Amino acid sequence: MTSEVHEVKTPNDRSTTILWLAGWSMSDKIFDPMRELLPDFHHISVDYSKADSPEEMLLLTETAAMKIISSNELACHAKDDRDRLLICGWSLGGLLALRLAAKGYGDGIVVFATNARFTRSKEEMDLGWSIAAIRKMMIGLMQNQQDVETRFRHNLFTEAEIEAGLGSKLPFLSSWTNKGLISGLQILRSEE
Repeated sequence: MTSEVHEVKTPNDRSTTILWLAGWSMSDKIFDPMRELLPDFHHISVDYSKADSPEEMLLLTETAAMKIISSNELACHAKDDRDRLLICGWSLGGLLALRLAAKGYGDGIVVFATNARFTRSKEEMDLGWSIAAIRKMMIGLMQNQQDVETRFRHNLFTEAEIEAGLGSKLPFLSSWTNKGLISGLQILRSEE
């Protein structure tokens, strides 16, 4: 696997670990302001930027959760003594967090801007994106990755939010590879 799990070290032992799962094309650094507000937690995140396939993204996610759980179980004598795992995800990361929760991982889940199903039919366009839009993004990535990411970031906000400067708080471009971006889009297109 080419991607990796990032651990943000904190000085004290923590009773709760938060596993942070970022959205499509976003760095895990997007969560830094929230992590700073939660110094009493142990923070771990997954970096999907160099994933070569949807399967690798899913494996990275599940492996990170299993690693946290197994290290907790090894360190504790009783189930009640183990650290708690809170899974937090945004958009694509939220969809992956829901997947982990459905498999019984974690003690709690927090999702931001997440649907259990990202793509929708034309009749349900107010509930998600069309498969055609995802396909168009995949094709566009091969031609101009920067343009696709710029348009995507612009679509994250309403006009009022853009005028208020919220869009400027996101990193303009990601460090994701084309394969990583396409893998994320494949998950968004097919996961339910």
